[in-house]
Amino acid sequence: MRENCPESSCTVARLLRLGLLPLAALACTPSEQGQPAAFSLLDSAGTTIATSTAPSWAPGEGWRLAGVPTLTIGDGVDDARYLFTDAHAARRLDDGRIAVLDTGAAQVRVYSADGVHLFDVGGAGDGPAEFRYPQHLSLASDSLVVYDPSLRKVVWFTPEGHFVRSERAGGVEESGLNFGLARGTIHNDHLVLAFRRRERPATPQTSQAPFDVWRSSLRQAGSDYLLRVLGFEEEWFESERGLGRRPVLFGRTTHVAARGSTIAVSGQVGFEVGLHDSTGASTLLMRRPSRGTAVSESILADVVSEYASGSDLTAEEAEEFERGLRARPVADSIPEIRSLTIDASGNVWAERFDWPGRGVPGAFSVFDPRGRWLGDVEVPAGLHSLRSERSAPLEIGTDYVLGVWENEYGASVVRLYELIKR
Repeated sequence: MRENCPESSCTVARLLRLGLLPLAALACTPSEQGQPAAFSLLDSAGTTIATSTAPSWAPGEGWRLAGVPTLTIGDGVDDARYLFTDAHAARRLDDGRIAVLDTGAAQVRVYSADGVHLFDVGGAGDGPAEFRYPQHLSLASDSLVVYDPSLRKVVWFTPEGHFVRSERAGGVEESGLNFGLARGTIHNDHLVLAFRRRERPATPQTSQAPFDVWRSSLRQAGSDYLLRVLGFEEEWFESERGLGRRPVLFGRTTHVAARGSTIAVSGQVGFEVGLHDSTGASTLLMRRPSRGTAVSESILADVVSEYASGSDLTAEEAEEFERGLRARPVADSIPEIRSLTIDASGNVWAERFDWPGRGVPGAFSVFDPRGRWLGDVEVPAGLHSLRSERSAPLEIGTDYVLGVWENEYGASVVRLYELIKR
């Protein structure tokens, strides 16, 4: 299957299938007008490869967030009911209410459609309706579903806040797996979990930790293995206690998001996202041009300044902190993607990676379900998704964007924006 592929480019497609031509050549396939095709599709071994060389939206077109949020919770108030210890996710219920997972307080806090606090559920502890480290909040089968990876526990509450039941995420008991982090739900009844394998090299090296992706049923006991991905890049080094490990600054990693019947996985090279069905089978690979930004000294200086600012370190401690940060291994180039989100219509939003200290608004490249790069949507700076254990940074409906940001004081703030499409 091809699009924008005139007779002169069919040879290119055949060579690509045979592996005799680099895939990058596809972006230069001429269109019938003698210009490079902005979007093309190619079938390869059962997977469709979608390549965009330019956004589909024309200048002045596309989607954008309204200039001010429709609703803000947790900013400019001095009321404990509206302040979050460490919010990880926000979800909008069918009636417009907002549920916020406050991991620091081990609670789900529920607000009315206009932001009035209604009630809290959960709490810190080991009881059936309590958590140690709740990481993920979903809306499934008319219930609020909370997942705690430290206990591998799934807890259900009614939308009115009543406890329903608590169960261990079933089926994933393999000894080679650590606790799993939730990456979304598929078919509204399976939690998608990514488990880091307990693997350790025999000699010092730089490598990426493998993660196994499973789906765990929310209706009955049982889980299914789906696929394996490469996690964050880290350096294993000799220490007095044997092999130690530390993350590579700007190292490669893989992001996973799940919604509906789709699992999205970010690629390792360039700006690419692969789609998989609910069985883990690859269905589509989407690509757009990458930035290829090298890690420069000015970027490293931005990172050092950002991490050191706002802390209570003395001058000597700050110097020690900088030495430790600069002692870490550093990747050659900036990653392309920082997070993935799938919206209510099946579009994939790939957040552009911007390094700490750059101080620019965030931006998402939006791909439609066929793999076409529609364009980029800017979001206010401070989107709360720097730590990989968080839930999806945003919930995106057909006409709204809901998420958690950090304000100028570093506090978690929930915001709801109108999504304007034209």
